[in-house]
Amino acid sequence: MSENEKKVQTTEEKMKELFDLMDAKAAAGELVEVEDDEKFDEEFKKEMEEAMTPMSASEVAGIEYSMMMNQYEAMLADWERREAEEKAAEAAAKKAEQEDKGE
Repeated sequence: MSENEKKVQTTEEKMKELFDLMDAKAAAGELVEVEDDEKFDEEFKKEMEEAMTPMSASEVAGIEYSMMMNQYEAMLADWERREAEEKAAEAAAKKAEQEDKGE
């Protein structure tokens, strides 16, 4: 089997491969373990808070409009489905009625 034709792995096989790789890197001294660093955590949190700005009014309006249109499209699709079901039921009833008259 060539490298391009790798077999499909199960989740267990993938996890075993990952842990084997981690063990190999740890044995070679290439795996660096990071301990909890409160100073780093606080710096990271501060950076994230500075990077995150509230949405503008136009962004909020755009998202609300998009959600509203998605709801409208779902309601329209549901209505069209119900109409088609009703028409099919009416057609089946008419066909059954015609068959009863024809007998």
